[in-house]
Amino acid sequence: MSEMIQKNETDLDNMENFESGKDSFAFFDHFSKFSGLAVAQLYLVCAAVTGFEVISRYVFNAPTQWVFEIVMVLAATAWMLSAAYVTLHKRHIGITVFYIMASDKGKWWLDFIAYVVGIIALWLLIDDSVIRALDSVMMLEKAGSAWNSPQPMILKSMLTIGAMTYLTQLMINLYRHFSTKVAKQIVLFICGIVILRIVCVIAVHLMGETSVFGSINSIYSAVGTHINPQDYLNMQDMNIGTASLLIVALMLVLMMTGMPLGVVTLFVSVLSALCYFGYGGLYLVSTNAFGLLEKYPLIAVPLFVLMASILERAGVAEDLFDAMSIFAGKLRGGVAIQTIAVAVVLAAMSGVMGGEIVMLGLVALPQLLRLGYDRKMSIGLICASGALATLIPPSIIMIIYGLSAQVAIGDLFMAGAVPGLMLAGLYAIYVLVRCNLNPAMAPTAEEVAKARKGDMKMSKDKLYAVFLSIFLIFCVMGSIYGGIA
Repeated sequence: MSEMIQKNETDLDNMENFESGKDSFAFFDHFSKFSGLAVAQLYLVCAAVTGFEVISRYVFNAPTQWVFEIVMVLAATAWMLSAAYVTLHKRHIGITVFYIMASDKGKWWLDFIAYVVGIIALWLLIDDSVIRALDSVMMLEKAGSAWNSPQPMILKSMLTIGAMTYLTQLMINLYRHFSTKVAKQIVLFICGIVILRIVCVIAVHLMGETSVFGSINSIYSAVGTHINPQDYLNMQDMNIGTASLLIVALMLVLMMTGMPLGVVTLFVSVLSALCYFGYGGLYLVSTNAFGLLEKYPLIAVPLFVLMASILERAGVAEDLFDAMSIFAGKLRGGVAIQTIAVAVVLAAMSGVMGGEIVMLGLVALPQLLRLGYDRKMSIGLICASGALATLIPPSIIMIIYGLSAQVAIGDLFMAGAVPGLMLAGLYAIYVLVRCNLNPAMAPTAEEVAKARKGDMKMSKDKLYAVFLSIFLIFCVMGSIYGGIA
């Protein structure tokens, strides 16, 4: 038991360790790390500005016209400019079931495929989005709202800049993926071709086709006409059912390789657009990518994660889960069952599955591992409980489906609430049965204290953590259902 607790604590300590490369591209590693840490502070500004709007609107009855656009720009900027940091630390979200089971050689090939697919997808996205960004900057495109800020110009620029930094870090990762000098030189040559194409697109747009860059760009265009995916697979000749099945099948295959989900969806979108519309279809991809930066979840999810990070870093989460362990007494799996109950409450607070899973992963997972719970069961519990946000109202998925299918959203909420609560109950029963069959998977508070040679007693700090968490839940749910947030 003590060995499992010590192993889990060691794993948590190693999660943040990362060594940057020691080659000539190490400078970009430092840039990626600095930019990722720097733009993360923008979420604090988002929270402060949002708080100002709430006070201004509901206390002084003086709503502003600029807060929403400012918050949207800050969140989108942080979202895009952190891509290189996430890529550097290899912390993208992916389905790694088959990746983990692969041999070292198999993992090498899966990583190689992921790098190549990501580079191709980002290259094609930048190839079109950079033109939209340049046009937006030249005309100083504005939102047309009451405040009339240059929000569209900034968002399109951040989309392109973020994609460029993401692409650069991916190419560096691909370069380091090889150990032989010849292979590294080949990677550098191919990456040089990609970079030259992007430079030519920008230069031709600014200087015209008559420049030397226009001549170089014509070579790319000539090559592109011979490798147009539409010539080999024209989706316009298919019925909608066949095309949809092909798209879904391709997504599932790529997801199973452990490839980052963002890369999978981008690549499938780009390939589908090319097979259906030719190179002109890239406009649809870049336009939709820009539209995603104006979505409400882009603000809501990071701020929920920020709240979870504050709870975890402040030590509130540790005291809260210690108290939960004490409340559970000698009931094996008691903390896990209470975590499921918390997940149900969070589902009613957020309505976003991804946000809830990340929030539980930040707060609950480290504490479950610290208390000696089995790693696999804890991760499965977090993922399964986090998915309850799809069923328990107010589910964002149900709202989107109701608006699209012209179905009453209230009826959907009623239809989802009961199955969601039933699933939560079944999860709790599973945890109880599993932990009693294998007691080592879930130690009691007494066993944890004995393993650490300390005491597990209720203190004022732990009680404060419990009351603070309950108060926070009431504040968040009250602001949502009261129409404040």
